[in-house]
Amino acid sequence: MSTSFHMSIVACGSADGFVIPPLFILTGKTVDVSLLSFDKTGAAVTTTESGFMNNWLFIRCLKVFAEHLPAEIERPLLLVMDGCSSHILLEVVDMADELEIMLVYLSDNSTRLFQPLDVAVFGSFKSKLRAFIDLMISDKSDNFSIPQDAAVEMASLAWNNCNFSANFKAGFKGSYT
Repeated sequence: MSTSFHMSIVACGSADGFVIPPLFILTGKTVDVSLLSFDKTGAAVTTTESGFMNNWLFIRCLKVFAEHLPAEIERPLLLVMDGCSSHILLEVVDMADELEIMLVYLSDNSTRLFQPLDVAVFGSFKSKLRAFIDLMISDKSDNFSIPQDAAVEMASLAWNNCNFSANFKAGFKGSYT
């Protein structure tokens, strides 16, 4: 199996089970608007040249994160994340400060132990996504490419088949107890 692109998925939620819709990051310069019809999660879909998070997009994600949170949640907030290079910039710290978000960066290679999403969320999601991919390619040759619309649809179906609220709660409990 091969792909002609890369897709990153950004997930964010809280210890009490509040979950923000995902962000799908595709490779490219622009989003084909028709891709939005394949999403079933309320996700945002965007592109970067690499299909990975970059500095500008992460600053935008901080703003979206702050906008999605219910008004009754007290500030400052604590955001736990990996030490990805796009997260560690003065502009990111300044924006987080402006939004009253305190950033906690986990050290490299430690997220599988301490990051709530890695502990309880992504394993379930990846398992469901692999099952959808296996169904799609089971009757195909070894040289099968998944188109972007199918990737967005499978990712959103996998997302909707996970109990993210409960998984976030379990992830925080498993990471910090």
